[in-house]
Amino acid sequence: MDCPCLQNAGIPNGFVQNNHCWSVNNTLRGLHYKIQYPQRKLLKCTRGEAFDVAVDLGKASPSFDPWVAEILPNKFSISFGLPQTWRKDF
Repeated sequence: MDCPCLQNAGIPNGFVQNNHCWSVNNTLRGLHYKIQYPQRKLLKCTRGEAFDVAVDLGKASPSFDPWVAEILPNKFSISFGLPQTWRKDF
């Protein structure tokens, strides 16, 4: 999927899959990752808000084990980009 708005924001293109999901309040979905074929993840909240969290699980990574989080409101918010050793949850 090529999107000029992502390119203009400095976000690499090349997303091959687009998923939509819905959760009830206070749901944490688990850490999403692939070991053999890592994928970039981009999260956009379109209704309500999302608690977006990520942790670095790359044992050889200089930033191994810290985590970051932010609350994404539904007004045109897009989550932070992360290296492939990081795992995302929302």
